[in-house]
Amino acid sequence: MSRDAPKFIVFQDLIGGTYWWRLRSATSETLDASELGYAEKRTCEQEVQRLKASHYPDADVLDLTTSRYDQM
Repeated sequence: MSRDAPKFIVFQDLIGGTYWWRLRSATSETLDASELGYAEKRTCEQEVQRLKASHYPDADVLDLTTSRYDQM
């Protein structure tokens, strides 16, 4: 990941189970965020990829929904 590039962060709401994304600058300022939660992770990821392709091609994507425990 580039240190200067904005970063999409995909995460899951632990209470509702919905997926969300947030776009952060290199200085951790929130530049944009999903307005609604997504029931499916795939749909959230598709929206991130759409925005990345159209507005933020240099942005990295960090998926916080996976952990090392998922692979056990």
